[in-house]
Amino acid sequence: MPGDTDPTSLSNDQTHSIVTYSGLGEAQINGALVEAKAKLIRATQDLLQQLESSEDTIFRVAFGGHAQAALRAALEMDLFEAFQAQDEVGLDELARKVGAESVLVVRIMRALIAVGFFNQTTDERYALNKVSRRFMHPSFRTLIIGMSGVFAGYLPSLPEYLASISFSNLSDPQKALF
Repeated sequence: MPGDTDPTSLSNDQTHSIVTYSGLGEAQINGALVEAKAKLIRATQDLLQQLESSEDTIFRVAFGGHAQAALRAALEMDLFEAFQAQDEVGLDELARKVGAESVLVVRIMRALIAVGFFNQTTDERYALNKVSRRFMHPSFRTLIIGMSGVFAGYLPSLPEYLASISFSNLSDPQKALF
């Protein structure tokens, strides 16, 4: 509408003035934003459950460890670096840059695409997305390497451990995973 101000162009002082004028405190607005985000996430999860078949859900969970292994392999082969200075790379170029066979690169990329790390633009072309761009930051790489190192030996034996304690609830947070 004419005379309306684009909220994205407001300075912090202008936003504070509007918040003060509206009678809402910053804490109330932040709380409302957190609540709105939580509602949107729940709605998205509900939509995913409606769209995703039960078989798809089962396979996604069953292959969750495979995705982490593919991510670790991608880190080891410097796959993310192969995208430096370009958002999209073809299969042959990607395989050449990382020094791996094309068939293996396809398999790793399929696993990473399935969990949202890359997009596939054509049959043999892959593109960065917001997740892969963010993952290029060293702290996220360290997180994956560290967590997979910690859980690699622990998670596969968790069901047997829980069975050995008769599936009793662990009250000690040092021994409990969830």
